[in-house]
Amino acid sequence: MSRMLYIPYAILLVFFLFLGVMFAVQNPTEVPLELFGYSFAADSVSRWVLAALTIGALLGIFLSLPMVWNANGRASRLQKRLESCQKELDKLRTTPFNER
Repeated sequence: MSRMLYIPYAILLVFFLFLGVMFAVQNPTEVPLELFGYSFAADSVSRWVLAALTIGALLGIFLSLPMVWNANGRASRLQKRLESCQKELDKLRTTPFNER
């Protein structure tokens, strides 16, 4: 893959890192978090938001893995079937046609 294709991703990465740093700088207030009766120590809003985004992203990735694996398996089976059909077609093309 060409290195030029990575440039938009690098620009987006730098942009989102900049947004994250700006969010952290502008929201230094510390807040405690209570979740399911468990109280967490006070930390900055930006860290809690970053933790929530990270947990959400990881959950999304792990929950979508079975679908990706199924799609890859199906694509592999279809590729094998295509190759089999192509071999059969090539064989039929080389077989002489018998006239009646």
